[in-house]
Amino acid sequence: REIVWFEVVPSSRGALCVWAEQSSKTEATILALSLDDRGKPRGVPSQVVRNVVGWQAVATARGAALAIRTAAGALTIQEIDADAQPLGAPTPVIAKGAGADFDFVRVESAGKKPSFAFAWTDHSQLDSTVVTTWVLDGSPANVPFVVSEEVGGAALASINVAGGAVYVTWEEIGRRLAGGRRLHIANVGSSGVGITTALDVHGATSEIASDGSGVALVGNVRSCAANVSDEKCAAVAPAPTVMRFDSKLQITSVSPISVPE
Repeated sequence: REIVWFEVVPSSRGALCVWAEQSSKTEATILALSLDDRGKPRGVPSQVVRNVVGWQAVATARGAALAIRTAAGALTIQEIDADAQPLGAPTPVIAKGAGADFDFVRVESAGKKPSFAFAWTDHSQLDSTVVTTWVLDGSPANVPFVVSEEVGGAALASINVAGGAVYVTWEEIGRRLAGGRRLHIANVGSSGVGITTALDVHGATSEIASDGSGVALVGNVRSCAANVSDEKCAAVAPAPTVMRFDSKLQITSVSPISVPE
């Protein structure tokens, strides 16, 4: 057996360590172990689920939630308590079609029922799309809906939660930039897509992270003042930059990253 993934999430009793042990070329078994506040194992590992090919974990008030994907693209949620024991039966999310790049977040905000938000790339059509769905605690999953509409296809980049709001980021597949890519960021709710914005990122990698009530991007971008024309901005060399967005996806700060020589 080979450990191919692990995650440690905080819990009310310390932490939960969750990992995947692969015994074949494709499928794995998910195990979990409770840790005390010093990182010492409490008890023995519990087997959560078998014969899966994809997995993610997030902390919850009761322990942790594991999102599990099968080879057919079915998604389920299995919650475990702070002792790493399963809490009830798995909750179905989608019966098939979830992409291998799926991810999910826990959404909690005052006055609203806690939920899970999922996103993945759907390859069932000629042009791939980014799809999302929500699962409110104690309720069946919502009907999945498409968040990307780009001709030529799209691929999920990230899903983040900040201040009780969910942000889904995807890349345009049909529009390739010289040395870069076009990213879209959308504020997404349980019933549809809200505000969106787009920007060009250069280089092979970039990162989107939760930041206050919005998100922050770290990557190579062209940063130009509002009064600079598109033509002049296109002549500016991309540079490593931290770009912050508020909850309405308005840019609040642009901070070039410099490394002393």
